[in-house]
Amino acid sequence: FLNQVYTQLCAFENKVAEMLQNQHEAKTQADLSSLNQEHVCDSQEMPGKKLGVSMVTADVGLVSMIRQGILALQLLPSNSTAGIIVITDGVTSVPDVAVCETLLNQLRSGTVACSFIQVGGVYSYDCSFGHVPNVELMKFIAMATFGTYLSTCPEVEPSSLDMNVYH
Repeated sequence: FLNQVYTQLCAFENKVAEMLQNQHEAKTQADLSSLNQEHVCDSQEMPGKKLGVSMVTADVGLVSMIRQGILALQLLPSNSTAGIIVITDGVTSVPDVAVCETLLNQLRSGTVACSFIQVGGVYSYDCSFGHVPNVELMKFIAMATFGTYLSTCPEVEPSSLDMNVYH
């Protein structure tokens, strides 16, 4: 199951990279055409033009996922168990201190246990590009919220109805 999730995450990552590449190429073409127009016309600034490709930092994804999980938990009945399980490769930057503190306060005040299951290994082909899993951050959030951190994903016997490590 987790291998299938990892495969789907890789496919999603490739689609996002392809989309950003297309966006970057379109921006480059627009810049070249505007550069050609500047030679023909006077150099006038376009008021609605945005500079650069819109990119977000790597911590925004983790923070928004956990916040959306908190929102989903608030919509559940009051007698349900509050827990968030994040399945991730762990590649995220350290969030802003104020954002991290606010997020941890929200998790602790709602008694939400945040657990992490890391798919993929610590060493991957992206390590040379600086895409290194932030294991310490995942362990810290899990420990601070009384959740768990699983670095490996043990296989479960489908025929067994007993409790396993994921329960």
